[in-house]
Amino acid sequence: MILRTDPQVCEKPLHPEVTDATLFACFSVYPSCSDARVMWDQKTGRSRGFGFVSFWNQQEAQSAINDLTSA
Repeated sequence: MILRTDPQVCEKPLHPEVTDATLFACFSVYPSCSDARVMWDQKTGRSRGFGFVSFWNQQEAQSAINDLTSA
């Protein structure tokens, strides 16, 4: 088991064509963005419509949340 201690943001809904790379690119304006993963349905190979973005810094994670909710 790997315990993640970095802050994560759940992003939803996502367009079906969004990939890990495009999700990461959207959040790369925050220097502490470390990873972005779209959740995929293993049976169909389709996006499940949400993903997680990881940050090294809690303040930037909160800034991303604030920016997304005020848009």
